[in-house]
Amino acid sequence: IAKQFEGKIPFKRFAEPEEIANTHVFFASDDAAYITGQMLFVAGGLVTPINRYCLINGKEEPNL
Repeated sequence: IAKQFEGKIPFKRFAEPEEIANTHVFFASDDAAYITGQMLFVAGGLVTPINRYCLINGKEEPNL
């Protein structure tokens, strides 16, 4: 199942733990001091139904 899912990611691989961690470090740093209330999908270009919904509707999650 992992290989099938991995093939759907435009980068053709899963993220390395450091890639996810670097995103958190950036948002916690002074470099992101003027950024508020944003959602960032660290997904290698993969757009899922959930993040597509959030992007279109400006909500954190759909009411399922």
